[in-house]
Amino acid sequence: MASLLPLVGTQLESVLDRSNFLAAFGHVAENGGCHGADGVTIGEFRERLVEELDFLEASVRRRVYVPFPLLRIEVPKRSGHGVRVLAIPTVRDRVLQTAVDRIVRPIFEAEFETSSFAYRQGRSHLSPAMLILVSYDIPDDRRRTKIASLLKDFGERVQYSVFECLVNEAALDRLRQRLVAKVVAEDDSVRIYRLCADCRGKVEILGKGMLTEDPEVYVI
Repeated sequence: MASLLPLVGTQLESVLDRSNFLAAFGHVAENGGCHGADGVTIGEFRERLVEELDFLEASVRRRVYVPFPLLRIEVPKRSGHGVRVLAIPTVRDRVLQTAVDRIVRPIFEAEFETSSFAYRQGRSHLSPAMLILVSYDIPDDRRRTKIASLLKDFGERVQYSVFECLVNEAALDRLRQRLVAKVVAEDDSVRIYRLCADCRGKVEILGKGMLTEDPEVYVI
């Protein structure tokens, strides 16, 4: 609960807005995953969705919300040697975390420099970034909106259906997998262009806008 105390006024109201909670649950449900320490699955949470969201809103407003302990699960490592411990929040806690993230992330992202890579979605300090250009032609309005929302996690919209993204190979793989899951091959077209250092230096922009930069020094 302490992490929510700095949220005041319109920010807190935005977090507790029912449409934001519903979108947060949709994201949690889409990601899947097992139950947490309370044993409540995503399906069970959905069955009493209104009551669960009412509880979340009321307990946060009264400053009495307390998250459940994390459920610890051991899974074998791919190497076959030893185990990896996973700490899993409850579905309820994941919904609240996502609701906060949806409101807070854009506030902090606006303050980050393009050269900031650590602890940011789609970026990593472990490998250098490359600039990619993603364009799409999606006839379905809802699917097009979802694609645009997905791409905002990885880069900046520079034209209506064009994004520039600074990503490393791992982030590009995640982006590709998420796009494949949403694209309907028979109807949609999404193209990913890698811009090499030489090609980037030859990009021409007519009119407003700037090329997304990849500085030599990364702030982490």
